[in-house]
Amino acid sequence: MWSLVGAEFRKVADQIGRKTFKARKLGLVAARKAVKAETIETRWDGKETTNTTRPGDWIVTNLSPERKVLLDNKGNENT
Repeated sequence: MWSLVGAEFRKVADQIGRKTFKARKLGLVAARKAVKAETIETRWDGKETTNTTRPGDWIVTNLSPERKVLLDNKGNENT
């Protein structure tokens, strides 16, 4: 995975004739603090990542606007 730093992003925007702007994404989540090491798999129509928590890390699950846990097509939670 790669990402652009600010100057690189602005250069690409200039090359394609677009203006940059700041945006913020808002959504509902359910969160809990890990009390011990825990393996968390993120899935959304397939496995995305696997991470191991440490005590004090936050484990976050995405919710729909109706405050229901988001599930992919196979019934996996988006955590």
